[in-house]
Amino acid sequence: MATDPSGLVRARLAHPRPRSWPRRVRPLPDDIILALLTARDGGEDGKLTANEIISELDSSRQMPLSFFRSLADYEDPALRIRAMWRWESLTPAQRARLLDDPDPEVREAAQDRNWKLHPERVEAELPSLRPGSRPYVLDTCALSPALVEQCFADDTVQPLARNPHTPADAVARLARHPEANVRELVAARPDLGPDLVAELGEDPSEDVRMRLRLHPFPRTWAEYKVIDLVVGHCAG
Repeated sequence: MATDPSGLVRARLAHPRPRSWPRRVRPLPDDIILALLTARDGGEDGKLTANEIISELDSSRQMPLSFFRSLADYEDPALRIRAMWRWESLTPAQRARLLDDPDPEVREAAQDRNWKLHPERVEAELPSLRPGSRPYVLDTCALSPALVEQCFADDTVQPLARNPHTPADAVARLARHPEANVRELVAARPDLGPDLVAELGEDPSEDVRMRLRLHPFPRTWAEYKVIDLVVGHCAG
């Protein structure tokens, strides 16, 4: 089916569109994903283009992060560029190799994706992004001091509490925020120093103290996301 001459068949495989998505979607095997990604056309029926089928696949949640990490080391430059669809999931070593890739198109694509890790570029790009992108940027990108201060001024600090790039001085300010739900997010962070751990361990809110002791240190950011997801789901 992944190499079917009909683009409609391949598109249905790329994105089955069930009536309701399950919480977890079973990923396709790597060789099937590669066949869909490397097809040269949209099929003999002429209903879809190859890029439209790839777009269906990308939105289907059938490509695991491990697949994108493997693409970063493929010989085909086009596949190394595809790896950058999940830039933040690549290891620092993989990102460094792509930024110094021998292929100029790969280097250019890597520089374009890498803007999220450069605070000045994030600040410059933010006004041009659609409004719905702002929470994602504040949640995940490296922020300039001016953007951090703007978040405090606007009292939109919950994204800062989740952001792994938030500077240590801002994390300390968030740990003393008057709203307990902000301090809860900080208490689960894996980058807390011993002073903040001790301070949050004495927090007047039981929920803050619970987040702090829910998982032993050292923690990872992957574990942080799980804690936030599980506790948020239970609270909901």
